[in-house]
Amino acid sequence: MKRFLPRSILCLAPAALTVLFLGLPASALDIGLQGVNLSCSDGTNLDLGLDVATVTRLSDAVSSINLYPAGDPALACGLQPLATDPSGNPHYDYAVGGGQAVIVTRCAPEEDNFGFSAHAFPDSDTLGVGGHLSLTIPQCTSSRTGMTYGPSHLGGKVDCIDVLETGTDADLTIEVEQATGLFASSAEFPPSGLLGSEVAFHVHDGGIPGGAGDLIGWDFGTASFPCDDDATPFVVPVDRGNINVHDA
Repeated sequence: MKRFLPRSILCLAPAALTVLFLGLPASALDIGLQGVNLSCSDGTNLDLGLDVATVTRLSDAVSSINLYPAGDPALACGLQPLATDPSGNPHYDYAVGGGQAVIVTRCAPEEDNFGFSAHAFPDSDTLGVGGHLSLTIPQCTSSRTGMTYGPSHLGGKVDCIDVLETGTDADLTIEVEQATGLFASSAEFPPSGLLGSEVAFHVHDGGIPGGAGDLIGWDFGTASFPCDDDATPFVVPVDRGNINVHDA
């Protein structure tokens, strides 16, 4: 199983965003972009050129990943300013977010912690693709089987991301590398749990500060291959946290 780095990556607080202008070349200010580096413990390391509003929303999403840890070890991300001209940075479609929601509805009212970072080159679901998604359920009594589970973790590497034309929605699939507790049970997910399977997710960025209007959902593990997002995930509101979707 992939080992993550310690959760010691610093996150750029929204209040500190004004310092990003310091040290940037004049050309960056002229085009209205800020250079930032997004790094995560799954190996994500992206230099991005984004407008001020997008940097603010991305910073909120990164903060939520670290505030609501998901996975074992938990996914952790950080956002740092770059004192370079961002106009030459590669462009990526991405979806980043973290928080709490009742994603695994058979465990309601228990909420899941979720955290994810997914990216790819524009107009290509799999070219330059990378990232990771994790879920953690602290406790779960299944409405399907009546079985009670302790902490359950689901995690996997992103192998496809499709940012839709809305610019606020994204479909993504992961190859599951970690499945424990509920997610490993053949009684819940026949025939042998979700380890090694493909799982599809849909996320929506409400575009409102604080994450109001954000949605997330999954396909219950019915995907068969990367980008198999034909089964529309059952989406639910994000109760705490933030999701940022970016169409490059």
